[in-house]
Amino acid sequence: MTSENLPGLGAADSTADLDTMGRPMPELVVPEPPEGPRRAIVVALCNQKGGVDKTTTTINLGAALTELGRRVLLVDFDPQGSASLGLGVHPHTLDRSIYNLLLSNEYDFDDVVLPTGVPGMDLMPANIDLSAAEVQLVGEVAREQTLKRVLDPVRERYDFILIDCAPSLGLLTINALTASDRVIIPLECEYFALRGVALLSDTINKVIDRLNPELRVLGVLATMFDGRTVHTREVLDRVLEVFGDEVFHTVVRRTIRFPETTVAGEPITTYDSGSPGAAAYRTLAKEVLIRCHEGAEEFFRPTRGTAPADRSAGVQQDRPGGTSGRVRHDEKITIYLSGEELLGLERARLLLRARHGVSVDRGRIVREAI
Repeated sequence: MTSENLPGLGAADSTADLDTMGRPMPELVVPEPPEGPRRAIVVALCNQKGGVDKTTTTINLGAALTELGRRVLLVDFDPQGSASLGLGVHPHTLDRSIYNLLLSNEYDFDDVVLPTGVPGMDLMPANIDLSAAEVQLVGEVAREQTLKRVLDPVRERYDFILIDCAPSLGLLTINALTASDRVIIPLECEYFALRGVALLSDTINKVIDRLNPELRVLGVLATMFDGRTVHTREVLDRVLEVFGDEVFHTVVRRTIRFPETTVAGEPITTYDSGSPGAAAYRTLAKEVLIRCHEGAEEFFRPTRGTAPADRSAGVQQDRPGGTSGRVRHDEKITIYLSGEELLGLERARLLLRARHGVSVDRGRIVREAI
């Protein structure tokens, strides 16, 4: 299924405008804000590589969603406190932060949450104290679900909860993925950032298998794009080749306006409302709403109850019925793959999941190929 088949994405004809990657840009028909009781969609913005615009995207996507009538909670889950600083809150001055909610029963949500200068958007701030939580949570029961227990009681207050993850794949990030419904992967248009996505994808798949079976990748967002350089254009082409329809039509270009907004302590939608950066995040907000809207779920949700494929001789199921999709092999072999081959392998897995609802590990694809 292509993006033109998604509800809210009008089919584009040959005369339609093209996006930065050369794909027809569909008409983005934004669903109306839901009536009645809310239940927030929790979205983690995750990439273990730093400097890929995770925080910039979290702040500006949240601000753009409020312009479309949604209530947003922004969760700063990075001990550096960058999201807090980007909204005018100085982390070192905080008496209470999300750290206190995670590890203490003395505070409740309303003691810690802060309003922002953006109407309709609240902030759950963080500071360096959060770095201690990763060590202290090691001995806790159900340590991976600590953030989920904090957020679940307040989901009825918001339409979206956006989690700005730390640039690592440690326990804090695992907590964020366990608490989330969807993941957005901001990806800098640079070769090293592209190589690291395979490891991130493996972590996401492990969380799906072991902790949060409802977690899905909402999309891959190309950031820090500079069309003047051949390298960024080549990386963007490779991103589209690997991830296909999971790549958002929106591409965020490199601009000095984003660092300026951090100093100003406000999103670009208010700092420079008419800038290309503000327009990009408003378009991204529309894409996110459409992909999250009821009716688009089948694109992202694998088919339940799919019968496992026949197994060859010498292969045993991990457990009766084979519902895990994993198999145990009597023989082990070592395969060495280049970076290009690994990216091609990741593309094959993502296509199988998106188009056919089949979740397959890399090892099985390699075994079938040989």
